[in-house]
Amino acid sequence: MDDDVKQVEMSEKKRISRGLLRGLIIGCILAVVFIVSLQVFLDRLDKRNDEKAKNLKKETLAIRSMDDNVTLSFSECAYEGIARFKGDPPYRDLRKNVACSSMKKFFEDEVFTSPYFLGTMEKLLRSSDDILLFKAASEKAIPSTGVAFFVVDGHFFMMQFRETGYTGYEKYRVDLSEMVLNVRTVVDAVSYLAFPVHYESDKCNVSVWDSTSFGYGSLLCFNSYDGLVKFYSAMDESLRFFDDANKTIYVRLFGHGDEECKYAAKLVDRSSSVEVSFCTVEMVQVQFENAFTKAN
Repeated sequence: MDDDVKQVEMSEKKRISRGLLRGLIIGCILAVVFIVSLQVFLDRLDKRNDEKAKNLKKETLAIRSMDDNVTLSFSECAYEGIARFKGDPPYRDLRKNVACSSMKKFFEDEVFTSPYFLGTMEKLLRSSDDILLFKAASEKAIPSTGVAFFVVDGHFFMMQFRETGYTGYEKYRVDLSEMVLNVRTVVDAVSYLAFPVHYESDKCNVSVWDSTSFGYGSLLCFNSYDGLVKFYSAMDESLRFFDDANKTIYVRLFGHGDEECKYAAKLVDRSSSVEVSFCTVEMVQVQFENAFTKAN
């Protein structure tokens, strides 16, 4: 009887020992996994903090025009090192995170103070239609669309302020692009026409040999003849001419660098659309003696 009791006790001790050993092994494995995981997390955190510190250096936000003649810039308001360019050269659409606490602050500090600020685009919801309105710079209206327009020496730029999900520590970004049509003037050359479209959405490529119609619904908020007049009025008179009697606008094209393009666009109002065709600057000046004259 004593032997049976001893055997039971020994079996119980062995079972407990095996349980303790198994628990110790599992505990060691879990501890190793925890330590490795913690180290990986800390390494990633260190790298992220290093990246954050690097990217939080501020720099000038700037975009050059397609012809390289003008630059639209905003001083010390963007994060360094995270610009994203869209499209192939020479397309200059720019996306960059900006240093600000709100859209209101960015517009008040950067947009409204720019000497090149033209105005903003506002959207009014009316039944199922989106009604787009242009608000002049003098109104200093912070737009629900986040869209602002700028003009620098006859070059028009569009900025859209957005929230961002690209990073975890910058909340906002801006998209910048020049508002142009790409116009093929010869087989291997392209000139540009300032035009109220956003390149990314419209992908506008035309040629001087064809006429093309654009529905006013695709022209942002300058979607009528009067709207186009308002748009091009920001240009110097040496670059555009209004023939109001025939609801026609003539606009000079620009080329690369110091090259002066000999072509002009002819924009004709067609009620619900604008027809874009091309002629030479000389032809316009023959028809209208005061076309493309310098402003006094």
